Amino acid sequence: MQQVMIQDEWHRVMDGLNERNQRILALRRDGHTMREIASILNVTERTVQRVMEDVSHRHRQVAVVTASD
Repeated sequence: MQQVMIQDEWHRVMDGLNERNQRILALRRDGHTMREIASILNVTERTVQRVMEDVSHRHRQVAVVTASD
């Protein structure tokens, strides 16, 4: 049951992202470092970091709204 909930949340997060940002998250989930992701996608480490921060921030907002319902 918990794995299904995690998969549902993963899909919700991914649905709101463009293709590059989805790739960043997928690579991070697969265990790549931010430096490796930046190299693979030919972007800066800061870009990868910003995407991760943005997703984290949005995830916290959804959690707060869900908890207050």
